[in-house]
Amino acid sequence: RLDPNAIETALGYDHVARTESLAEMALRHHALAAIDGGFFDSSYEGPFKDLIDTTVVNGHIVFKGDIGSTLFFTSDNQGWMEDLSLRIEGSIDGRWDWPHNWFAYWINRYPEGRHQTVTIFTPAWGSATGLRGSQVQVENGWVTDIARSSLPIPPDGYVIYMRDEPEIASRFRI
Repeated sequence: RLDPNAIETALGYDHVARTESLAEMALRHHALAAIDGGFFDSSYEGPFKDLIDTTVVNGHIVFKGDIGSTLFFTSDNQGWMEDLSLRIEGSIDGRWDWPHNWFAYWINRYPEGRHQTVTIFTPAWGSATGLRGSQVQVENGWVTDIARSSLPIPPDGYVIYMRDEPEIASRFRI
């Protein structure tokens, strides 16, 4: 039974950077009504269409954008719009001083171009990164794999992707 007061956020094909028509998403989620609330990079010719704005689904940030406001709903369906200034910081062995600290630029953003980047890929991206380059798999807060090719994204963790950041990648150990 549908709750007519429930508000749900949906992603194209249930993953970040996948495009699906609003009508298809509404049908798949048995929605009584649907509003297209996000923008994506429609000019990009590749397989993925990055979102533009920071996006929150079920209380989790599934995409970190760098412009605009973020619209989100609380668990009791109260809507909020805020300018979120997010900084993604990590530490190695619980130490936050250099060289044990690091930071990421993005969450679930396809790394187009040739620029240096550190990106966190979560299950909202899919089952694996699908990328080549230095990657660190983290499960339950522990490094479980290090590779230079696509890694599975664990359901209880994430993968840190580092393109042209060998100094950061060299800090991680299993």
